[in-house]
Amino acid sequence: MLLEELVSNILGISLLSELDDLLWDNTFRSNIYTLNATSFSYMKR
Repeated sequence: MLLEELVSNILGISLLSELDDLLWDNTFRSNIYTLNATSFSYMKR
């Protein structure tokens, strides 16, 4: 019982951190994309 709880906690934590990394990665990418688009529109002027 204790081992099962431990394993599920570890799995839960690793799943959460993976999701967090994915979310952060997506936010980071979209921020870079926005920055690129903004600088591009400034250069076009």
